[in-house]
Amino acid sequence: MLSLDYIRNQAKELHAAGIENAKNEIIWFLEHNKIISKRDLFAHKVKFLSSDIKESVDKFVFQRKQNKPFQYIMNTCNFFGENFIIDNRALIPRPETETIIYHLQNKPQYVDVL
Repeated sequence: MLSLDYIRNQAKELHAAGIENAKNEIIWFLEHNKIISKRDLFAHKVKFLSSDIKESVDKFVFQRKQNKPFQYIMNTCNFFGENFIIDNRALIPRPETETIIYHLQNKPQYVDVL
């Protein structure tokens, strides 16, 4: 089976489990772990996946199907432009939190002189 076909099939499995961005998550996982770059994948430089790579993808898919957050699998999360190493002891920052911080930073500060 061709590499993109394998990834598409695994993404369908994740999508059926409610993971909306499944294909991208698999590709990000492969890139993050320096297994395959997105460029090489779509340029068809990697036509077939080795059994080790398939095993890594299968493990990723299994974890995501168990509802393990993507950030915990990757052990990293971007927050306010900075990457943080995280695990299951950390709360995963949400985009709404960044919005609140942005507004607080740009809000004029009032000093009570009374």
